[in-house]
Amino acid sequence: MHSMQLTMSWLIYPFFSSLAFFLFLILFQIRIGRKKKKSEYYSKLPPSPPPLPILGNLLWFLPDFDLGPTLRRLRSLLGPIATLHIPLLPPCIFIMDIDLAHRTLVRHAAAFSHRTPPLSPGRAFRIHAHSINTAPYGPRWRRLRHTLAVDLLNPSRLPSFSHAHRWALGSLVQKLQESSGSSGVNTVVDARESFRFATFQALTLICFGDKLDDSTLRRLNALQLDYLSLTVKLSAYGLLPSVATVLYFNRWRRALHLSRKIDELLFPLFRAREQAEEDPSFVSYLDLLLKLGLDDDEIVSLCMEFLNAGVDTTTTTLEWVMVHLAKNQGIQERLYEEIKTASSRGGDVQKIPYLKAVVLEALRRHPAAHVALPHMAGETVEVDGYVIPKGAIVNYALSEINWDEKVWEAPMEFRPERFLGGGEADIDANATLTNRAEIKMMPFGAGRRMCPGGGLAMMQVQCFVASLISKFRWEVAEGEEVELEEKHGLITTMKNPFKARIVSRE
Repeated sequence: MHSMQLTMSWLIYPFFSSLAFFLFLILFQIRIGRKKKKSEYYSKLPPSPPPLPILGNLLWFLPDFDLGPTLRRLRSLLGPIATLHIPLLPPCIFIMDIDLAHRTLVRHAAAFSHRTPPLSPGRAFRIHAHSINTAPYGPRWRRLRHTLAVDLLNPSRLPSFSHAHRWALGSLVQKLQESSGSSGVNTVVDARESFRFATFQALTLICFGDKLDDSTLRRLNALQLDYLSLTVKLSAYGLLPSVATVLYFNRWRRALHLSRKIDELLFPLFRAREQAEEDPSFVSYLDLLLKLGLDDDEIVSLCMEFLNAGVDTTTTTLEWVMVHLAKNQGIQERLYEEIKTASSRGGDVQKIPYLKAVVLEALRRHPAAHVALPHMAGETVEVDGYVIPKGAIVNYALSEINWDEKVWEAPMEFRPERFLGGGEADIDANATLTNRAEIKMMPFGAGRRMCPGGGLAMMQVQCFVASLISKFRWEVAEGEEVELEEKHGLITTMKNPFKARIVSRE
């Protein structure tokens, strides 16, 4: 009898919880609707698809939707700027044109330097609470941003991280050589798994200042993967924490447990680094954070943010580069010859124009996410006769910008020559991103919230690609058909991990 009552309670309780949530949604929408009618701004919003009662345009965001075609449909229907109305949220503006992106993010930089309140399980994951990305635009954000962007990732400091890349590459190349065999016999490798761990390895050294042993690396790597997975599953906490805590109690409890495990692993690293002798030739992110006098919770948040922002975005870019080089043997051989020539002359391979062009073309063709992290309008701004009201959520459709046929010829083709002399984007990476006069793509965002790690990411990917191409010939595995189909999550990856056939060049 008791078991039957327990079973019935588990059946009935979620039903009434969901019903209560639905009724709350209706009342909330009525209240929001009244406020909208009072505001003259809403009549001047960018165009919107016809909203449904209560649901608004929520059906545009079905869980199984394909974001790329959805954005293209939105643009073809409404033009380069559009509004979607989502229950419980301010107007969601989508900007799908590079000129509009430039005008809002660069010319109106201060107005669009704000972030929306984080839609993340902040109560369960304390590591969200102190990040730079979610910090309100203000003095604290400026101080933390300066520490990361200027004190750590200033272009003049990037060469000091070369030993981190060499350490990670040494492990990666050794693993691949063992797989391919010293005799040149080829084999098939899971490129993504190998790339991710090597990227993670390099970034942990830059972050914590020490070469973590293999056991610690793998424990931290597993915790970070669990963290990213739970972050997606618990996004409802940002909207209604109390309701979400009840409906997803087991996930919330798991998040608390995971936070404690991360603390247990990282706190000893902090104490050890405090006692270590300073090395003026290499300053880690942790060194800088300790000097700021932050507490351990804040430092955990910022270190995890550093890893979360860098590992998978860099990994997926590296995977896309190697996929296209395997599919386009002519491009790969040209790159190999230029790397070999530069190496024989003692030059810096990372300064090879064609290598940079290959990486930039991969970033253009495959942005790490179809939509950049959302901005929030800090003040009301008029753009092309439309009003973006204060508090609106502003989204930038990176894929639509990167694939705009008005800017790029045959945009879905992989053509590194675009970034060489005479190409559509005959400008270097920094100008592409930060030039106040013009931008043509924004893989790392633009304006004051632009990703501060763009330079480090470019350096790391170029370093890895140069080494991997000089050591091995990369081909599509026999019997495998590489499709450029995407999978959407926190970042956009290949739907099916790249299985590469590698042959040692030595």
